[in-house]
Amino acid sequence: MRLLFIDETEPLLAYQRNDARAAQNGFAAKSKVRSVVSAGRYTQEAPMKIETRKIHDVLVVDMSGSLDSTSSGEAGDRIVNIAQGEHKRVLLNLAELEYVSSAGLRVILRGAKLLQGKRGELKICNAKGPIMDVLETSGFKSLIKVYDTEQEAFSAFL
Repeated sequence: MRLLFIDETEPLLAYQRNDARAAQNGFAAKSKVRSVVSAGRYTQEAPMKIETRKIHDVLVVDMSGSLDSTSSGEAGDRIVNIAQGEHKRVLLNLAELEYVSSAGLRVILRGAKLLQGKRGELKICNAKGPIMDVLETSGFKSLIKVYDTEQEAFSAFL
């Protein structure tokens, strides 16, 4: 089976034809195709974006989109560069992050470990809804300090 991309209409038509045949034979292949297509749409709609800004001696890293296995390579390189750079205080602002997978959690953890190695610190703020749920369920809140607002996180750096 080949993965579908939203721009590839010909394979989608082929799957639809196969679905019609499968339905005639009593198989339910249609739901599987929809889940692949919807997953492709999600990654198309929410690309990973990382922006940085400096406030006093804290580097704020604004992350938006999806931090998953697709984006973790490039995002990981960027976080490693930040952690190995001149800044010792880094704040990840996750207000616009829509999704994080285990690959994304590894990116964050790696950045935190690199900063700890040079006596720096990484904090997280503005994690909402499912992002906060993932951080709590995975035990991240016991490893990295998580704050409700950017202001609370800044106060904790002082």
